[in-house]
Amino acid sequence: MKHAKPIKNKIITVSMLACSVALLLASTAFIGYERVTFRNNLVDRVTLAAEVVGNNSTASLVFSDTASATETLSALRSDPHVTVARIYDRSGDAFATYAASKASAPAPQQAPPVGVILGAQSLAVVRPIMFAGERVGSVFIASDLGELKARIEREEGIAATVFVASLIVAFLLAAKLQQRISKPILTLATEADRISRSGEYRLASNALQKLGGDYREIEVLVSSVGDMLQQIASRDAELRRNREHLEEEVEKRTLELRTVNSQLVRAKEAAEAASRAKSDFLANMSHEIRTPMNGILGMTELTLDTDLDSEQREYLQLVKSSADSLLSVINDILDFSKIEAGKLALDPAPFDLQAMVAETTKMLALRAHQKGLELATDIASDVPAFVIGDAGRLRQVIVNLIGNAIKFTASGEVVLTVERVAESPNRLRFNVCDTGIGIAHDKLESIFDAFEQADTSTTRHFGGTGLGLTISKRIIGLMNGTITAESELGKGSTFRFEVELAPARGSDCDPQPADGDELLNDRPVLVVDDNDTNRRILQEQLRRWGMRVTIVPDGPAALTALEHAAASEGPFSLVLLDGNMPGMDGFEVLERVRSTSSISDTTIMMLTSAERPDDAKRCRQLGVGQYLIKPVAQRELRQAVVRLLSRATAAIISGRPQDATHVAAASGRTVLLAEDNLVNQKVAIKLLRMLGHEVRVANTGAEAVKLFEQECVDMVFMDVQMPGMDGFEATRRIRDLQAASGKFGPIVAMTAHAMKGDRERCLEAGMDDYLAKPIDRTELKRVVEKWMGRSEPAAETRPAVASVDNLAKGLGIDGDTMNDLIEVFKEEAAGLMRRLETAVQQDDAQEIRAAAHSLKGSIAIFGAKGAFEAAQKLEQCAAATNSERRRLLSELQRELRVVLQLLGAATVSVS
Repeated sequence: MKHAKPIKNKIITVSMLACSVALLLASTAFIGYERVTFRNNLVDRVTLAAEVVGNNSTASLVFSDTASATETLSALRSDPHVTVARIYDRSGDAFATYAASKASAPAPQQAPPVGVILGAQSLAVVRPIMFAGERVGSVFIASDLGELKARIEREEGIAATVFVASLIVAFLLAAKLQQRISKPILTLATEADRISRSGEYRLASNALQKLGGDYREIEVLVSSVGDMLQQIASRDAELRRNREHLEEEVEKRTLELRTVNSQLVRAKEAAEAASRAKSDFLANMSHEIRTPMNGILGMTELTLDTDLDSEQREYLQLVKSSADSLLSVINDILDFSKIEAGKLALDPAPFDLQAMVAETTKMLALRAHQKGLELATDIASDVPAFVIGDAGRLRQVIVNLIGNAIKFTASGEVVLTVERVAESPNRLRFNVCDTGIGIAHDKLESIFDAFEQADTSTTRHFGGTGLGLTISKRIIGLMNGTITAESELGKGSTFRFEVELAPARGSDCDPQPADGDELLNDRPVLVVDDNDTNRRILQEQLRRWGMRVTIVPDGPAALTALEHAAASEGPFSLVLLDGNMPGMDGFEVLERVRSTSSISDTTIMMLTSAERPDDAKRCRQLGVGQYLIKPVAQRELRQAVVRLLSRATAAIISGRPQDATHVAAASGRTVLLAEDNLVNQKVAIKLLRMLGHEVRVANTGAEAVKLFEQECVDMVFMDVQMPGMDGFEATRRIRDLQAASGKFGPIVAMTAHAMKGDRERCLEAGMDDYLAKPIDRTELKRVVEKWMGRSEPAAETRPAVASVDNLAKGLGIDGDTMNDLIEVFKEEAAGLMRRLETAVQQDDAQEIRAAAHSLKGSIAIFGAKGAFEAAQKLEQCAAATNSERRRLLSELQRELRVVLQLLGAATVSVS
């Protein structure tokens, strides 16, 4: 604002600028007009002179009188501005010439075209000379432009004088007249400045008189300013009144805010205390309820395994069913309380998806089989093996959906499928389909609401809290997923949910090389199952591994297919036989096969939907190669198939019969059980001994530490709540002892708590796994097998390698080809062993895995079981410590050296 100019100066400046522009335009137009006019007059005058000269020179040209023509041109001396003139004859040549003394340039030698030639310094006119209608020549006259320039200079001087005089007059008039406009505005500005300084928001009376004017806009401006000042004055008065009471109002409001704030603090503390009390109450109630429930469920299961009459068994089954239902209600209410408190959270970590699905469906298989249902799983081949997510919560959703499907399905099947969503590579879709009673269309949306059920009548057949689907929906939402349901009454339901599960990265999560590719490729296999879905799933899985699959729906068709194959294209390498089929069941088919000489040595794997006490015994008696309980995981099925085909191939090569059937059983280990509750002790001891383990019992944490120091223990089950030293402190001390000895073993927490953070606390304390009470036999078996593995009965002692003759006969090749094969094996084994030695030295886990896998495949051809298993161990332990890998490498070297010696390759160094 300090550089702004007064308004009167701006008015004068604008006026002067307008006048200057107008005068400049007028002067320019006037001078231009005069210049054009005078130039045209000049052209007319010179043209007239040229015509006169031409008329007077006609005779001279006709008679070739040059002197006469020159005399005629000399008459141009009377015009001082004519500089040069010339007459040209008929042919355009110069005939006569006139040149003034001041001529700056001569006339052209040849006649130029007729017309006007305007140059920078002269004006020339060329006119024809005519005689009797015929052109006899032309005349050229040039005149300077001095007269034109003098005329223009004179007019420019006059215009400049008029321009300056006009500006002076305009300035005087503008300076005088601008006051009519600027004075009211200046007066108003002065008054505004006075008001801003004095704070008196009204115009002075003498100022109002000065503000009067002849312009409507100024009157409007003055009136508006007056109104504005009145409003400001009114508001200023109101502000003064409010200011007088402001401190009192502030003090009053401050007191109110302090009161409200103190109330909020007390309410917050009360809410936190209530939340803590609720959490503590739920945790204590969980412990207090689960501890006796553990005794009820455990002792009931143990009693059901004893000899009971039908009535006693029925009563105890009702007790167990009621206890299971009560435990399910407790779990649902605890989870729902977490949801209501907003404390339901995920614990993402890498996990084996296929293994998790297999373990989960195994837990639910018994319930399905008790109702005569088929429970099947189908995981697409492009689904990653290891993913990142909360395996526990995902398992909870799957258990809930499959459990509901089993509950509401009286006959038929329940199928779980897992596939990738094409639009999103990290998104997986799970489908749980059943053939149950279905859900009415108007109930599909509400079934995901809390405490909602499709059947809410007092006569409903199915119980439940109605919280399972609500909890599942919240869990799926935390995984950035959605869940939907499709159903038709009487035809079954499909629950479909999608979740974000990104593939896990790292050496521990890399897909392992598939075992037995060379054994599976192009091998004929027969699938016998009465269920369409099971046949389709098995057919797809086996074909994916390169096998030639034939499927039949029943026992008679299976016998026909076996006999036809044996008589024509060759016997089946393997038969996958369903044990529970209508009409002729699997065991009856087995008996018929073993009694038929042409097919009696067929390798058979039994797949059954019911685990009955005498099934394993019957399988051993009938020579079943493997006995698996449905649903069978892809990985478990592949391992079993490879194991059976390896055993069958070795039996053919060695000329010995195949091993009798085996049913996997846990190997005997020493387990330390730290538990202070007597009922829980008895249940856990019984279950662990049923799994084949020796059990040492500690009643306190301190006693557990002492027993661990004194005895060699393979695994520890640690109760979290114990008198004196609790499970957390005991675990820390045992870990210290393990660190000192360098030998580590698994420690599994056992707790009746099921609140948020319990699992995390156990893992942070150094425990490896978490087992919630009441202890479930299936879950306990899963944990034991997870951390201590499964063992099989020792196989029959066999030679390190088959005889060369039997080997060639079994492979269908001649002696020369067999010798070539042995030489190739010799070279390849030596090269692969060098690769393994280098990889172990360089700690290259990926190279160890690849080389061991290749060597294992080569060894399998020769039926060398010891060397095969040594290579397999090294392949599977590629991620172990380097010392462990060196030990396994030495074992493989010893086994391979024996094989090479027996094959006539003893001179080959494998050390």
